Amino acid sequence: MIQSTRFHGIFSFVLALAIMAGSLLSCSNPAGNSSSTPVTGVSLNTSTYTMLINASYQLSATISPSNATNQSVTWASNNTAVATVSTSGLVTGVGVGTTTISATAADGQKAASCTVIIPADTWGQSVGEAIDSSGNIYMAGRVGTSSNFCSPCYWKNGTLNRLPLGSGNTYGKGSRLSVSTAGDVYISGWVGSSSSNYSPCLWRNGILSILSIGTGNTYFSLAGTTVDSSGNFYIAGCVGTSSDYHNCIPCYWENGTLTYLPLGTFSSTTMTYGTAGGIAFDPSGNLFISGWVQADVGTNSYGSLCYWKNGTIPVGFPNGTGNKEYNTPYDIAWDASGNIYIVGTIGPTTTTMGPAYWENSAETSLPMGTGNTCGQGWTLAIDSSNNVYIGGSVGPTASSQTPSYWKNGVQMALPFGSSGIGTSSSMGHIVCSVSGHVYITGGIGTASSLTPCFWEDGSLTNLPL
Repeated sequence: MIQSTRFHGIFSFVLALAIMAGSLLSCSNPAGNSSSTPVTGVSLNTSTYTMLINASYQLSATISPSNATNQSVTWASNNTAVATVSTSGLVTGVGVGTTTISATAADGQKAASCTVIIPADTWGQSVGEAIDSSGNIYMAGRVGTSSNFCSPCYWKNGTLNRLPLGSGNTYGKGSRLSVSTAGDVYISGWVGSSSSNYSPCLWRNGILSILSIGTGNTYFSLAGTTVDSSGNFYIAGCVGTSSDYHNCIPCYWENGTLTYLPLGTFSSTTMTYGTAGGIAFDPSGNLFISGWVQADVGTNSYGSLCYWKNGTIPVGFPNGTGNKEYNTPYDIAWDASGNIYIVGTIGPTTTTMGPAYWENSAETSLPMGTGNTCGQGWTLAIDSSNNVYIGGSVGPTASSQTPSYWKNGVQMALPFGSSGIGTSSSMGHIVCSVSGHVYITGGIGTASSLTPCFWEDGSLTNLPL
């Protein structure tokens, strides 16, 4: 009996030890048989990034080790007036300055950061313009630090307004602009994530829409824009498989829908490529698009001047004696009497081209001034008194030109301010107001140091950056 009691006591003691050991094991490993792996570090895909206002950039965080139990991070910006960051690490530029974007591991012990810089604008260009029924003047363009690092914008009565770039896009530009009778503002342009990856687009009252360039196409070019009385918006241009015009087809977009234009046949020769330039409605409501088409003969860059009426087979215009290779029609308009005008560039070679216009198919070359042997005609406007204004550029060589304009075929001077310089690439759009004032958009300075501006009746005004 005594021996049995002693055995029972020993058994109880051993059982108590076992229970205690189990409890200790349970406390040291609350997850059972699995063990957690702590975070030892956080890294980002970049430590410094320079971006534009309205641009976005995706930061990504990497947790070390790769098998850490908790992979989540918390994102934060220490200056949301410069840039914000989403819960997934998408950074959006807000204002000029510098901020730090941080990613902190869920355990709060490890973090990494990226310095985001948004520089002030030092470069800009105004391109398209329009005047609404109340007399407000709109000018579309771009601002940034260079032509390769800029964002789309427009100015309303001289006040700068930035346009959205869309998620993932880092730069872009506004091009041509039209305002409907209802006051809707349409701006064409492009946005992209790099200089080799961008898309045509349209902003309607500041809302961005990407335009299709068609199946198999990788290249596009945008030209004139217009809007009809119902608010339908049209953009002329071309699309193709490369920037070589031999691979491009003329087209237009109606409210974002792409339509190819027929190439036609001239002098028994079937045309194989081309582009559209100007686009406008005649007084009867027919849609006209100016452009050129050409047969792929292997050497010609440009071809037969033409226009399309309501998208039908193109109608050819004369090129003038000896001018069979190089001509580029850019704009189209009508006067109060219903006469059709097309402006462009014409000549026997690319280095001896000059500005010209056609009135009801009759060609007129424009004077270029003393010492100038090369020039281009870009845009066209006609006021209520039937004065014809043409914007373009002239210079001693094809690569050295300055903005110019003509009134009824007479060349007018344009001042360039204290810089004394204007570049051919800075020439924008010309438009007439109801009151008869003439506005030209553009830029002054060099190609690498350009200030957006406009001329009103030949008087220069700089636009804010």
